[in-house]
Amino acid sequence: MYEPVALPAPDTLTGAGDGALLDLVVTLDRERCRLDALGLRAVEELRRRRVAGHPGRTAADDTDPVQLTGEQVLASELCAALRIADATAHQRITTARTLT
Repeated sequence: MYEPVALPAPDTLTGAGDGALLDLVVTLDRERCRLDALGLRAVEELRRRRVAGHPGRTAADDTDPVQLTGEQVLASELCAALRIADATAHQRITTARTLT
C-alpha cells in the first residue's frame, strides 16, 4: 500500500555534504505532505463510514438518549486514539472532508 522512503540515521548527517542535506530536507518535506494527504484520506473514509452508521440526531421523546452524528462519533475516536482536543479532531475531520 504505502512504501516508506529509506532515511539516513541522524548521526550520519554530520558527514553529509550540503547538497545531500538539502536533498534530505526536500525528501522529508515531500514525505510529510504525502503522509498528511494519506492521513486526511483515511479520516475522510472513516467519516463516510461513521456517517453511514450514525445518520443523525434523533430523540423520540425526552426519555430517549440523543444519538450522536457520525462526525461526533469519529471525533470521539480521534480524540481517544490521538490524544487530541475535541476541537482539533473536528478541525481534522472538516479539513479531510474539504480537501478530499
